Amino acid sequence: MKQKTWAILITVVSLSILIALITATIITNNHIYTRIGSSFLGILTLLSAIPEIKKDGKLTWPSSLFLLLGLYFVVNPWI
Repeated sequence: MKQKTWAILITVVSLSILIALITATIITNNHIYTRIGSSFLGILTLLSAIPEIKKDGKLTWPSSLFLLLGLYFVVNPWI
């Protein structure tokens, strides 16, 4: 139950940060906030895949796809 509480807390905080970054992008018309938000989403995706890999002890296709997706969101805005 403790892990579920942390997952909900992390989700709420992450979504509020992403909403704030999107709002800042719209208000200021500065796309650096979009890049930061995309990188933040990628980092969260990478972090969500790590417990799955630790639980199974091996790299599976779904977990590797989450790793690749997270890496894409982190790297793509800055290229």
